[in-house]
Amino acid sequence: MIKVFDPSFPLLDMSSPPLATTSQSSTGLKIRILSSLEELETLEASWKAFTEEHPSPFSTFDWNRACIRHFQEFEDSLVLFTMVDGSRIQCIAPLQRSGQTLDFLGSSLSDFQDIIALDEETARVGLRALVEWSLEQSLELSLQKVSEESWIYPELAALAEEGDACVDQMPHGPCPWLTLQGDDLQSVISQFGSRTRKGIRSSLRKLEQA
Repeated sequence: MIKVFDPSFPLLDMSSPPLATTSQSSTGLKIRILSSLEELETLEASWKAFTEEHPSPFSTFDWNRACIRHFQEFEDSLVLFTMVDGSRIQCIAPLQRSGQTLDFLGSSLSDFQDIIALDEETARVGLRALVEWSLEQSLELSLQKVSEESWIYPELAALAEEGDACVDQMPHGPCPWLTLQGDDLQSVISQFGSRTRKGIRSSLRKLEQA
């Protein structure tokens, strides 16, 4: 678990003003804060391009969208931190707000999660911008279940060494996952035995009706 905060900033109560929706980071890139499922949908193309190769399942666009669609508490507390260069999305951090604490969206349901970015350097710059913005909003940033293989992990370690923030680290178990071959969901399902196919399709129908 990673916690980044400045103890000198007083925490605000729930009657605090809304979060700033636009600002400028120290890198000169624009920060935009989105807070609805409709706004999340506008990020789909960039998000999927950033996670095209071997993402954690819990960092994918589809997983985060499903969390918001099916769990009202996630939609109500949604904070989508985005870093923009001109009109191009560079970095996305899917977060949820509880009081004055920010955590990854759906962390209670997920294993390893991460900041979604164009490349490793952008992810590190995005993390710095997120920390900077969080402190400006007097928010505690609590990023749980960040893998040692994450692009932002070295930057988190650097924040701890610099002493500008408090970073707590706790060991967490592995997150095994399997890549399934197929062009779409139906072609993936067709690879299983008849009993498994029946079970999956029954679950999907129930999900559609929920």
